[in-house]
Amino acid sequence: MASKVKRIRYFFFVFAFSFLAGSAYFIFENFGLFSLKGYVLETPSADIEKHFWELLPAECIRYWPVFVYKSSQIRELMEKTTPVLVSTEAKGVGLFHTRITYLEPWLMVEWRQKDWYLSQEGYMWAPELYDFGIPKSPTWEINESLSRYSGAGTPDGVFPAVFSIEELKRFDSIFSAQSWYTNVMHIGFDRRAGEYLLKISLDISGGKVVLIINGEEDKLYEIDNFLKQVLAQIILDEKEIYIDMSYSDKIVVTRAREGSLK
Repeated sequence: MASKVKRIRYFFFVFAFSFLAGSAYFIFENFGLFSLKGYVLETPSADIEKHFWELLPAECIRYWPVFVYKSSQIRELMEKTTPVLVSTEAKGVGLFHTRITYLEPWLMVEWRQKDWYLSQEGYMWAPELYDFGIPKSPTWEINESLSRYSGAGTPDGVFPAVFSIEELKRFDSIFSAQSWYTNVMHIGFDRRAGEYLLKISLDISGGKVVLIINGEEDKLYEIDNFLKQVLAQIILDEKEIYIDMSYSDKIVVTRAREGSLK
């Protein structure tokens, strides 16, 4: 008798569950209860829009709760494979607005014998991934002493900068306000004995000048004056001239393969 009652209860449970599930499916399919009511996608280009739709599963359009669940995964995948920032806002029940914007290249950096775009948000990517053209600023060569990336080779896609860009921003802000910065071709960014060391290559009237400086705050603002004083006392020619301002009590000037002036 007890087993018969259990079978009846089991049959009733299965019937009730099937009825409710079937009713819910019928309502969702025919009345679109959870389908997207409205969706705005704002992208900077047609190829970015195409890439987004390729990543968006069809069920996200049919069921907005699935879209809510999947949106963070789609954002992470978009931002890892293309240099963009993705943000999505809910404008109401079943109403959403997704805005996609490019990461703007701020500087070109050289790391592990390869050129990379660097954005002010602190992301790097290879030009072949998405080419924006060369930024109108000198290339910074990042020495391995500053790298936080310990893996072999280089990362794929878009990735966080392999070094802290806060000091680079500080140096760039100070340098860009001085007249000599427009002549810069290349900057080597390194660290030695716990101090930042920069080798700045300049093209001045066809002659190559290499400034060697450390991160001493006061001296950074005086580079313009120091450089003008030194250049007024030397003759620029086809040989490289090195102006070493990394000492605390002197400036050392040398020509390639020659002696030095202090």
